[in-house]
Amino acid sequence: GALGGGIAAGGALAMFVSGLVWHAGVPDPLVGGDYAFNLADVAIVVGDVTLLVATAVHAWDNRHGLHQPV
Repeated sequence: GALGGGIAAGGALAMFVSGLVWHAGVPDPLVGGDYAFNLADVAIVVGDVTLLVATAVHAWDNRHGLHQPV
């Protein structure tokens, strides 16, 4: 979970810094067909997917305790 959060946060920070440095907007150096994106976009998506998978694995591994009162 921490790895995914770190990757997503790093991508978000990179997007923020790019927005400050390039006044014409965040550059999109990767173009695929009709889509344009940058490495910060990729990091955010990979981090979010990693967080979701880690959450699902953690819930599955601890499913026996999900019905216990808090």
